[in-house]
Amino acid sequence: MARVVDQVRDDGAMFRRALFVNADASDTARLLTRQVLDKWGLAELQDDAETIVGEFVANVAAVQAQGTLFGLRLILDRTWVVIEVHDHSADEPRWPAPAQELDLLAESGRGLFMVRALANQYGHRFTSGRIKIVWATLSVPFAYGNGPESVTEAGRAPSSVSECR
Repeated sequence: MARVVDQVRDDGAMFRRALFVNADASDTARLLTRQVLDKWGLAELQDDAETIVGEFVANVAAVQAQGTLFGLRLILDRTWVVIEVHDHSADEPRWPAPAQELDLLAESGRGLFMVRALANQYGHRFTSGRIKIVWATLSVPFAYGNGPESVTEAGRAPSSVSECR
């Protein structure tokens, strides 16, 4: 059974769920993302967030065996939504170089171009427990908790994210 954690903090909120790699993993992760962002009042970020989550989960499914656990975590602070997908693969994502153009004939690699186009920041890191975390950030159109009239500063990195690309 998957463990569900949905915590509201003073400075935002967090959603976390463990999922299994299977044929429905990407659809399930995208649906959960849509539901969480709707609950947080961020429907305008749903399409971009779902696309990013779908690409991250597709990459996990490409390198992990069916039935393997992976994690989805969404973090909301006052100005950012951080999207994370955790897995136990040692394979690093092949992020496109800043000036690299999309090869429309390539058999793979287009998904991370979409992530690069949609996210404010993106990257990956490994924990000391050898868990890979692939992450991306989306800017919240208003300071969470203060309504849409409170405009955020563009370009400020979220404090919980490092190794930005």
